[in-house]
Amino acid sequence: MDPQRFFREFSGHDARTDEVVAQAMSAADPLERALLLYRHRWWLLDQMVGPELFSPEAVFSYALKLLLAEHLQSLNEAEGMAVADNIVHDSLAGLSL
Repeated sequence: MDPQRFFREFSGHDARTDEVVAQAMSAADPLERALLLYRHRWWLLDQMVGPELFSPEAVFSYALKLLLAEHLQSLNEAEGMAVADNIVHDSLAGLSL
């Protein structure tokens, strides 16, 4: 099947996002990878806001930034290890040895 028929023009492409994602995926430390992506999300939200402080865009951006900040604050090593253990356990459970 020819994939070309599924391609659509998109005028809003941002090469910076490609660069940040590539940089994040090459980071050896998972926390650093997550922080790079969070910083970029924060930057994208800043780009959405216009000059009006209480525009719908500004309020929406602020709400999403709060969610990002809350999630970052909730990260800890114990929960991270539990998630990693679940992923490994689920992956091994799916193997037929």
